[in-house]
Formats: sequence, structure tokens, C-alpha cells
Amino acid sequence: MNTASNVVSIDFVALVDELGLIKAQAADLKSREDAIKAQLTGSGFAALEGKFFRAAVSICERSPKTDWEAVAAKLSPSRQLIAAHTHAQDSYVAVRVSARKGA
Repeated sequence: MNTASNVVSIDFVALVDELGLIKAQAADLKSREDAIKAQLTGSGFAALEGKFFRAAVSICERSPKTDWEAVAAKLSPSRQLIAAHTHAQDSYVAVRVSARKGA
């Protein structure tokens, strides 16, 4: 039996706004991270030491990557062959947040 003492009140408006603010801060941090990485990469150093962290700059050469979807399309596989090699992707939950206009 559900009683008033068992009910928890959740302020969903506040949660949505908090999530939006967190995502905005994360975007700002990602932008700053990218700018710092660009500076470190352009420094010419293979490794840099901070007071608390060490950064290593690695140059990863381009390597070939096969577009198997394009290859398969050129081979014109039958629907049966495609069905035999198709599997369901696991389900997931997505929560998208965007800034409100005029807020």
C-alpha cells in the first residue's frame, strides 16, 4: 500500500536544467581540452611534464581502413545472405538536452 510517507517528490524541471548546465560545462571543457591538445601537439615535444600530470604526444600514422559496407554493396548480396549476417543491436536509452530559446 502506497502512503504519503513513501512518496518521494522529484523536481524534474530542476533536473532538466541541471543536466543542461552540466552538458554546457562539458562542452566548454571539451573545447578547452581540444585547444590545449593542439598547443601541446604543436610544441614539437614528445613528452611534457606538469606538476601533477605528464603528457605524451604520439603521432599515429595513417593506416588503411576497408569500407566493408561499400565492398558488400558492390557484390550485390542477396537478401537472404544479408539476413543471415544481420543481428539486432542492443537497446539503449538516450537523453538529449538542448538550450531553450530565450532562456
